[in-house]
Amino acid sequence: LLQEMEEEMARRNIRSLYTIARAYSHGMNITFAKNGYRYGGTLTHNTDISGSLESMNLWYKHLPEPA
Repeated sequence: LLQEMEEEMARRNIRSLYTIARAYSHGMNITFAKNGYRYGGTLTHNTDISGSLESMNLWYKHLPEPA
């Protein structure tokens, strides 16, 4: 799914991608790291999820220009 979304963004000429993942969701953070996303920092107690504030990790990736 992540690869399909990246391909769609490239078709739309969107070159900078970003996402957030729960800081304690190790699986999602590993997924972004293994797919070329760079860690941009942690937003501490930033997002309300089910009535509790959770910290979120910011990930970003720059797609190459088309050949």
